Amino acid sequence: MWPNYPKGSTIEIIPVQEWQRPIVTGDVIAFLPEQYRAVWIKRVAAVGGDKVQMKKGVLYVNDKPIDRKRLPNRDYIAAGKPKKGVACFSEQAQAGPFEVCEIAGETGYWDTTYVNTVPPDSYFVLGDNRDNSTDSRDDRVGFVDRKSVLGVVAKSTKA
Repeated sequence: MWPNYPKGSTIEIIPVQEWQRPIVTGDVIAFLPEQYRAVWIKRVAAVGGDKVQMKKGVLYVNDKPIDRKRLPNRDYIAAGKPKKGVACFSEQAQAGPFEVCEIAGETGYWDTTYVNTVPPDSYFVLGDNRDNSTDSRDDRVGFVDRKSVLGVVAKSTKA
């Protein structure tokens, strides 16, 4: 979940039963994907009933692009190889603003998708490192059922 949760970060997860409001876009949830044996954290991009699509790296929810502002480029290390000048953006969601980065610009594998409608009681989740994230754009993860959500990330300490 780089850049917001770099490797080695410590996170606090509030159990979903103790979370004081509905989960909304921008919240980071901890969940257990059906086919994997580890807890994942991803950011909620859309909730049940929303139509969601990526167009050239821009997230559209219900046919509207989300509010997105360009930030200074950042350096990134992937698989031990440095990548200079990664494009980063501030995106606005119901839970507040957050930073996303795109190591492949707007031409990454998942930067343009079909329109998907999120089923009731489900979430469409994305990683903050959009071009290097296995998330709801990938059929191996797909929509996250509310029942598989363990909690919401309340805070983190970056490594």
